[in-house]
Amino acid sequence: MNILVAFTAQDWVKRLERPLIHNFIAVAYAPTTLPEQQTIGAGDWVGSATLLGPYPKEIFELPESGRAEIYGDDVESKWQMTAVYNNPDHRGKGIAKMLIQGAMDFAANGGGKGYEAGCGS
Repeated sequence: MNILVAFTAQDWVKRLERPLIHNFIAVAYAPTTLPEQQTIGAGDWVGSATLLGPYPKEIFELPESGRAEIYGDDVESKWQMTAVYNNPDHRGKGIAKMLIQGAMDFAANGGGKGYEAGCGS
């Protein structure tokens, strides 16, 4: 069994508190949950994505990999997605795609500088 399935809301919040790591989460609420009651700990955590970065070129580049040369930090930012999780009970609903797209949009828009995430239904 996947250990993430057993995570409580407190376990998930601890993951959000790690420095230099950007987390994107999907939380499901009962249809009767009022918007003002929709807090991180009040719903079921059904998915997450973890993004590291931006990295400077000298850390990100692996010359021995044989890949094309990486451009300098003044040209592009470098990010690494390290984890995508979707609760098995909520798969097939596009949640992972939404989380990945949110992480990509976050990185493309400056990694949080003036960025506000949207939410889906």
